[in-house]
Formats: sequence, structure tokens, C-alpha cells
Amino acid sequence: MRRVLEIGAGILAAFLLLTLLVRIHPLAGEIFNPFVVAVLLIGLLRGEAAGAVAGAVAGLVADTFSLGLFGIAGIALTTTGFLAGFISRKINVLAVTRLLVFFVLLAAAELALWAGLTVLVFGRPGPWSGGLLLVQPAVNAVVAASVEKLIRKVKIRHER
Repeated sequence: MRRVLEIGAGILAAFLLLTLLVRIHPLAGEIFNPFVVAVLLIGLLRGEAAGAVAGAVAGLVADTFSLGLFGIAGIALTTTGFLAGFISRKINVLAVTRLLVFFVLLAAAELALWAGLTVLVFGRPGPWSGGLLLVQPAVNAVVAASVEKLIRKVKIRHER
């Protein structure tokens, strides 16, 4: 039950943050995607099953509020969440540099999968917002790594 609440809280926080950012500036959603950050963190911290569930839920929420085909973000985020949990169990990603590279690679894979599925389904590339979307994996990775380190510090202080 706790995992379900954590996943729900993470997705809700991502949705509220994205809503707030888009109100501040319309292109903020092109540079930073809180759904990707939430899915990466849940996959890393709770494992591949929780990451896949979080990805599916986050993707469906993202697809609901987009004007694209329903399911593309769902597939991309489900895959990303699963891979975040699965790969992080196989290799050590606790060092800051490794964590950042890990998140950049997964965020770039999510964007590539989303773009590939968009081309496959629509027969034309999706909106690239003048190239701003290419910055998104790096921004998402920096935010996710920062939040992960903050979570670890809070856990350490709470355990004392």
C-alpha cells in the first residue's frame, strides 16, 4: 500500500509541477519533463516493477493532457521506469557522476523511444520545439540526480 501511495504522490507532484511550469512559461514543458524525473526516481529507489507501474501511470496521465496519440508516452515511460529499476540493480550508480550519466542515458532513451514511436505512428516527426527538446534529457538528469541525493540526505538524517 505504501508503494502505491508513493507512486501516486510522485505522479501527482509531477503533474502539479508541470502545470505550474507551463503556466509560468509555455515552453517550460519542452525543456523539463517532471514525469520522466518521477519515473526515473521511482524506478531507481523502488525497483523495476514499481518503475514500470509509475511509468505506465505517468505516461497515461501525460497522454491524457497531450494532443497526441494516446499511449506513446505511456510506452516510453513504462520502458524507462522498468529499465531504471532493472539496470540500477545490476550496476552501482550511487556515485554522483555515474548517477548523472545513468539518468542522462535513460532520459535520452525515453526521448528517442517517444520520437521513434511518434514517427512510426504518425509517419512524420513530432514537434521538436526548435530543438529545445534535445536539452530535455540533460535537464531531467540533473534534476533527478539532485532530488535523489536530497532524498538520501533526508533519509540519513531521519535515521539518526
